[in-house]
Formats: sequence, C-alpha cells, structure tokens
Amino acid sequence: MNAGSTVLEKPLWAAIAFMVLVRAVLIARYGVTFEISDKLWQLLDADVLRTDAVRSLYFPHAQPPLFNALYAASLQLPASVGPVFLQAIYMLSSVCMTVVFHFFLRRFGYGAVAAAIGAAGFSVLPQVLLYENMFQYAHLEATLVLGATFFAAIYLSGRGLGAFVGFACCLVALALLRSLFHLGWVAFTLLLIWYIGRSRSGRARSALFVAVAGIAIVTSLYVKNFREFGIFSPSSWQGLNTASVTLPIRAGDAEAFPAVANDFRGRLARGDFSPSAALALAATNFWAGWVPTARGCRAELPLPPALCEIRKSNGEENYNNIAIVSYSAELNRDALHALQLYPVFYARRVAASFMTFFGTPSWSYAKPGPALKAYGDAWDSLLLFHPDRAFSPERRHDTGLMLLASRFLSASLPLCALVLAGTIFIVARGVIEGIGYLRGRRDSADWVFPLLVAALFIVLPNFINGGEADRIRYTIEPLLLLALADGAKMLSRRPRTTAQ
Repeated sequence: MNAGSTVLEKPLWAAIAFMVLVRAVLIARYGVTFEISDKLWQLLDADVLRTDAVRSLYFPHAQPPLFNALYAASLQLPASVGPVFLQAIYMLSSVCMTVVFHFFLRRFGYGAVAAAIGAAGFSVLPQVLLYENMFQYAHLEATLVLGATFFAAIYLSGRGLGAFVGFACCLVALALLRSLFHLGWVAFTLLLIWYIGRSRSGRARSALFVAVAGIAIVTSLYVKNFREFGIFSPSSWQGLNTASVTLPIRAGDAEAFPAVANDFRGRLARGDFSPSAALALAATNFWAGWVPTARGCRAELPLPPALCEIRKSNGEENYNNIAIVSYSAELNRDALHALQLYPVFYARRVAASFMTFFGTPSWSYAKPGPALKAYGDAWDSLLLFHPDRAFSPERRHDTGLMLLASRFLSASLPLCALVLAGTIFIVARGVIEGIGYLRGRRDSADWVFPLLVAALFIVLPNFINGGEADRIRYTIEPLLLLALADGAKMLSRRPRTTAQ
C-alpha cells in the first residue's frame, strides 16, 4: 500500500472531518479545554522559562529538555496565544496518528471505508481525547512512536533513505522528550533497523551515517549531564524511581508491609542505608525528601534559578533542584541493596505494576472535566472496570497475596485480555517477520520495531518504576490496537473447512 495514495483517499478525509467535528462539539457544547498544569514535576518554573529560557533549558537534569522547550516556546507568546499554540500541536498529533492508523489498516488488507471507520473510531477513544487535551508528554510520545513505526515499515519495504531519516528523527525526538527512551535502546534500535534493511536499501551507507548522527545527538545529552552533574543519564530521577519499587518508603507501606518496613527501619537505625533513605522515610512524600538538604539561591554560590530554587513561583517544589542529584544517587545505591534484602517485597511491587499495566484503562490516570469524565465512565462500564473498587481506601491496606488478589479482581478483565493478546501478537509477529525478512522470504517487516518498543515498555516501567503503569501504556496503545486489527484480519483470511 502506497502511503501517498492512501492519504488522498476520500474516506480518510471523511474520518478526519469527523474527528475535527467531534473536537468542535466538545469545545463549543461541553466546554472541553486544553489543560496546562504548571504543577507538573517535569516542568521548570514558568517565570524562569519566560525570562531566561535559553540558559534554563541547558540545565534540566530531571528529564530531557524537549518537553520544557515546548512549554518555554508557548510562554514567549502572548498569554492568549501560548495555550492555543500547544493545543494546535496536540491536535495535529492526533491527526497524524489518525492518518497513520488508516494507512496501516489499509496495509493489513482492510478496504478504504473500513480503514477510515477504524481510524475515526480510534480518534475518539477516551484516552486519545483525554491526553490530547492535557499538556503531558504521553500524547506526543504516542505520536512519535506511531510515526517511527510508519517510517520503519516504509524503510524495510525498500523505500530508501528518506524513510530512515524520518525514523531516526522520531527516535531522537523521543530520547529528548522522555528518559525512558534511553541511549542504549535508541542506539540498538537504529542500528538493528539499519542492519536488517541494508540489503534492500540502495543507500545503506548514507543510512548508517544518519543512524550514527542520531546516536551522537542523543549522546550529547548524556555527555552534558555528566559534565554538569556527574550523571551519565538523561534523568537524575532514576534512583528515586528504583527506590520506590524496592524500598518501603511509599505512603501506606508501613501498614501494607509491616515486616519489611520494621526491618528497614531497624537497618536504617544501624546505618545500613544512606542518610537519603532516612530523609525519604521521614518525608510525607519521599520524592521531596531532598528539600531539607537544599540550600536555595545564594549570592556566594551563583547558580541558575532552574537549579537552586527550592520552590517554584507557584509554590510547588522544584524537582530540578541540584540537591536531587546526590539524593537520588544515594537512593539508587540503597535500592540495589534493598533488592537483595527484600526480593519478595520487590516481586509484589512488580506484580502489582503488571496488573495495573494490563488491566487498568489508561484514561483512569487523570481527572478530566465533567464531559470527558462521563465519557470515560461509560467506557469503564463497557470494559467492566470499577475504579471505586480498584482505588478504594481499604485496598491500600491489603498485604501479601491479598494485595495481588485485590488488584486482579479490581482490574478490567476484558481490557487485560485485549492488552495481553495485542502484546503476544506484536512479539510473535515481530520475531517471525524479522527472521523471515533476514532470510529473504519476506518483502516487509512491519512488526519488528513495535516488538522493540513493546519490550521496552513491558520491562523498564514495570521492573524499575512500578508506578503510573496505566498512563505509561497509552504510548503503545495505538500499536496494540493495530495488532488486534491485524490479527483479526489474519484470522478472517484463514481457509474455512466445510462439512463433506
């Protein structure tokens, strides 16, 4: 299926018109607005970005700079234009995803009308509408991942250098947007897609140069952070993330895991863990345990406000404060030590994260306005998900196997089946197509890159972060939906036996 001819199909334009109409109705009739929360921990102080954007964007260590760069660009515009600028980017992202979704449905063998109906349906799913109207990086991630899937599929079909350039640009943008897309994964993915497609491309050497250039751009972020902060990483939060999974420092852990919590306190008193672990345990929110060690902005130690502010102008903690670097590093060492001491505790955390990843709707993460909330509630009922049961206060005190049982019983079992089926399809087809492509038995390998993305999202967020797994899954949900569509089409093509 040719990408150019697909874009020109009238049913696709009808799907886009339907998508725009739905947004117009939501805005005009139901008052849905684009929400920009300056309380996001990933964002630098709005006043700092407004007055000293260029210098401030050099110093983020909490997360890569692209998300803050978008926010800074909007702040340079008039107050009434900035939010519209960001909303336009997010709506354009939805249009791009709708077009690519239609392209793949056509590629899988669906007719133009059926593909357009599928794309239109995708564009009005509750999670798409929710994240499109939130200034969060999840929607941009999903767009870039789907775009990279498109360019990888085109490149592996032998379409040349331009597709590989688009693929590399998407991966570099992802790495500069979110620390999850780390240098190792970006380098491996770029080089792997180049390697398996080099025999079909007439400009393999040029494509290799593009891959190396993309890796170099991402590496420069790591080098900058190592030079300025002593961390060869895109984010100083890694220790905090890991500690939240292996240490009993979350709110309610003392009640849910009393044996582990008591042992941890005893070892902490004996000096088995760092002072940062004591700060994390003493803090109401362990993420803010660094605050007592922060010195603030002082004349004798000139630092940019992005690094020295303890609180931003809105009163929220500045999670890009320089004190977080050492705090997180110490917690990272504590986390590795705790992993040896409390493996069962860690396994329960991971299991709970996986159950959230597979069985909790991605739109349940946020609290939207009345219209989108009612729409999400309707989908909760359709998928047999009961958030009042999943997030009820008494569930916080479940322990041991009861914790896992309560997570399972409060999950959406239909959603769990769909996510699991989509994941299995991506893994199986990715392996089969990759092997067949390398052996010359296939002319395309559409599911190789989705396999790499799915592996990243299944492993890192659940084993190292263990939080917000439902929101994190949204990034790959377009791929999961396409996998279900491709699988359904393959089943419909199977020869049917008739009775003799």
